[in-house]
Amino acid sequence: MKNIKSLILIFLTLIFVFNFWTTKAQELSSKNKIIFKKAEKLTHKKKYLTAVHYYEEILKSNEHIETLMKIADIYFVSLQQKNYKKALEFYKRAEKAMNSAINENSRLAKRKKIKEFKQSCSNNIKICLSHIEKFDDARNRHTDAKKRLDDDEKN
Repeated sequence: MKNIKSLILIFLTLIFVFNFWTTKAQELSSKNKIIFKKAEKLTHKKKYLTAVHYYEEILKSNEHIETLMKIADIYFVSLQQKNYKKALEFYKRAEKAMNSAINENSRLAKRKKIKEFKQSCSNNIKICLSHIEKFDDARNRHTDAKKRLDDDEKN
Protein backbone atom coordinates (compact mmCIF):
# COMPACT_ATOMS: atom_id res chain seq x y z
CA MET A 1 0.00 0.00 0.00
CA LYS A 2 2.85 2.34 0.87
CA ASN A 3 4.50 1.60 -2.51
CA ILE A 4 1.29 2.47 -4.35
CA LYS A 5 1.03 5.80 -2.50
CA SER A 6 4.67 6.52 -3.33
CA LEU A 7 4.12 5.66 -7.00
CA ILE A 8 1.01 7.84 -7.15
CA LEU A 9 2.89 10.70 -5.52
CA ILE A 10 5.78 10.32 -7.97
CA PHE A 11 3.34 10.11 -10.89
CA LEU A 12 1.50 13.25 -9.78
CA THR A 13 4.81 15.07 -9.28
CA LEU A 14 5.92 14.12 -12.79
CA ILE A 15 2.63 15.36 -14.25
CA PHE A 16 3.01 18.65 -12.37
CA VAL A 17 6.62 19.09 -13.51
CA PHE A 18 5.71 18.23 -17.11
CA ASN A 19 2.80 20.69 -17.12
CA PHE A 20 4.98 23.37 -15.56
CA TRP A 21 7.72 22.73 -18.13
CA THR A 22 5.39 22.87 -21.14
CA THR A 23 3.72 26.02 -19.81
CA LYS A 24 7.11 27.65 -19.43
CA ALA A 25 8.33 26.40 -22.82
CA GLN A 26 7.23 29.59 -24.58
CA GLU A 27 8.91 31.90 -22.08
CA LEU A 28 12.09 33.61 -23.15
CA SER A 29 15.46 33.48 -21.46
CA SER A 30 16.54 36.67 -19.74
CA LYS A 31 18.92 37.43 -22.66
CA ASN A 32 16.11 36.94 -25.19
CA LYS A 33 13.72 39.05 -23.11
CA ILE A 34 16.16 41.96 -23.44
CA ILE A 35 16.47 41.37 -27.18
CA PHE A 36 12.66 41.16 -27.50
CA LYS A 37 12.17 44.47 -25.68
CA LYS A 38 14.83 46.10 -27.88
CA ALA A 39 13.06 44.81 -30.99
CA GLU A 40 9.71 46.10 -29.72
CA LYS A 41 11.20 49.56 -29.14
CA LEU A 42 12.61 49.55 -32.67
CA THR A 43 9.21 48.53 -34.02
CA HIS A 44 7.59 51.46 -32.21
CA LYS A 45 10.23 53.74 -33.74
CA LYS A 46 9.31 52.29 -37.16
CA LYS A 47 12.76 50.77 -37.66
CA TYR A 48 11.16 47.56 -38.84
CA LEU A 49 14.01 45.79 -40.62
CA THR A 50 16.34 46.33 -37.68
CA ALA A 51 13.61 45.01 -35.38
CA VAL A 52 13.25 41.92 -37.59
CA HIS A 53 16.99 41.33 -37.20
CA TYR A 54 16.62 41.31 -33.40
CA TYR A 55 13.52 39.13 -33.49
CA GLU A 56 15.33 36.64 -35.73
CA GLU A 57 18.12 36.52 -33.17
CA ILE A 58 15.59 35.09 -30.69
CA LEU A 59 14.43 32.49 -33.21
CA LYS A 60 17.93 31.04 -33.37
CA SER A 61 17.31 29.43 -29.97
CA ASN A 62 13.53 29.12 -29.82
CA GLU A 63 10.50 29.02 -32.16
CA HIS A 64 8.86 31.60 -29.92
CA ILE A 65 5.27 32.11 -31.05
CA GLU A 66 5.00 35.79 -30.18
CA THR A 67 8.30 36.55 -31.91
CA LEU A 68 7.17 34.71 -35.05
CA MET A 69 3.92 36.68 -35.00
CA LYS A 70 5.76 40.00 -34.55
CA ILE A 71 7.98 39.33 -37.58
CA ALA A 72 5.04 38.17 -39.68
CA ASP A 73 3.07 41.28 -38.71
CA ILE A 74 5.97 43.53 -39.74
CA TYR A 75 6.10 41.95 -43.21
CA PHE A 76 2.30 41.89 -43.44
CA VAL A 77 1.38 45.35 -42.16
CA SER A 78 4.22 47.64 -41.21
CA LEU A 79 6.61 47.78 -44.13
CA GLN A 80 5.84 50.29 -46.82
CA GLN A 81 6.66 47.61 -49.38
CA LYS A 82 4.62 44.63 -48.09
CA ASN A 83 6.17 41.19 -48.33
CA TYR A 84 3.28 38.75 -48.20
CA LYS A 85 5.45 35.73 -48.97
CA LYS A 86 7.72 36.44 -45.98
CA ALA A 87 4.68 37.19 -43.80
CA LEU A 88 3.11 33.90 -44.88
CA GLU A 89 6.33 32.03 -44.06
CA PHE A 90 6.38 33.41 -40.51
CA TYR A 91 2.63 32.99 -39.93
CA LYS A 92 2.93 29.34 -40.95
CA ARG A 93 5.90 28.86 -38.61
CA ALA A 94 3.89 30.49 -35.81
CA GLU A 95 0.93 28.25 -36.54
CA LYS A 96 3.16 25.18 -36.48
CA ALA A 97 4.76 26.29 -33.19
CA MET A 98 1.30 26.89 -31.67
CA ASN A 99 0.05 23.47 -32.74
CA SER A 100 3.18 21.85 -31.37
CA ALA A 101 2.84 23.67 -28.03
CA ILE A 102 -0.84 22.74 -27.81
CA ASN A 103 -0.06 19.10 -28.59
CA GLU A 104 2.43 19.11 -25.72
CA ASN A 105 0.02 20.82 -23.34
CA SER A 106 -3.67 20.84 -24.27
CA ARG A 107 -4.40 23.46 -21.60
CA LEU A 108 -2.56 26.03 -23.73
CA ALA A 109 -5.39 25.88 -26.27
CA LYS A 110 -7.71 27.42 -23.69
CA ARG A 111 -5.50 30.43 -23.03
CA LYS A 112 -6.83 33.70 -24.40
CA LYS A 113 -3.49 34.79 -25.89
CA ILE A 114 -3.05 31.51 -27.80
CA LYS A 115 -6.66 31.68 -29.06
CA GLU A 116 -6.07 35.24 -30.28
CA PHE A 117 -2.77 34.27 -31.94
CA LYS A 118 -4.38 31.26 -33.65
CA GLN A 119 -7.28 33.34 -34.94
CA SER A 120 -5.05 36.16 -36.14
CA CYS A 121 -2.60 33.74 -37.70
CA SER A 122 -5.32 31.84 -39.53
CA ASN A 123 -6.96 35.02 -40.86
CA ASN A 124 -3.65 36.55 -41.95
CA ILE A 125 -2.54 33.36 -43.70
CA LYS A 126 -5.73 33.50 -45.79
CA ILE A 127 -5.18 37.18 -46.60
CA CYS A 128 -1.52 36.61 -47.51
CA LEU A 129 -2.47 33.73 -49.80
CA SER A 130 -5.08 35.94 -51.45
CA HIS A 131 -2.56 38.76 -52.02
CA ILE A 132 0.05 36.34 -53.32
CA GLU A 133 -2.51 34.81 -55.70
CA LYS A 134 -3.53 38.28 -56.96
CA PHE A 135 0.12 39.26 -57.40
CA ASP A 136 0.90 36.03 -59.29
CA ASP A 137 -2.17 36.56 -61.48
CA ALA A 138 -1.14 40.16 -62.25
CA ARG A 139 2.42 39.02 -63.00
CA ASN A 140 1.11 36.34 -65.37
CA ARG A 141 -1.12 38.87 -67.14
CA HIS A 142 1.84 41.24 -67.43
CA THR A 143 4.04 38.46 -68.84
CA ASP A 144 1.34 37.50 -71.35
CA ALA A 145 0.85 41.13 -72.40
CA LYS A 146 4.61 41.61 -72.79
CA LYS A 147 4.82 38.46 -74.89
CA ARG A 148 1.98 39.69 -77.14
CA LEU A 149 3.74 43.07 -77.55
CA ASP A 150 7.00 41.34 -78.42
CA ASP A 151 5.17 39.12 -80.93
CA ASP A 152 3.44 42.18 -82.46
CA GLU A 153 6.79 43.99 -82.82
CA LYS A 154 8.27 40.95 -84.61
CA ASN A 155 5.41 40.89 -87.10
